Amino acid sequence: MEGSPILAAGRFRDLFELRETRGQEIRLGRRRYLCAGDPLGLLERVREAVGFRKKLDFMPVSQ
Repeated sequence: MEGSPILAAGRFRDLFELRETRGQEIRLGRRRYLCAGDPLGLLERVREAVGFRKKLDFMPVSQ
């Protein structure tokens, strides 16, 4: 298998571990997913830069 997972339902956690993909658990709507990287950290850095709790329609993630 080539490549690394970027976004997956929680039941595919073993693929993230098998490919040693670093990421975090996020929520999209009512569902929980594993996401590569640090999307929540990125969202927080954007909010710090603009000085308020910016809502990004193209990035609807939450903890």
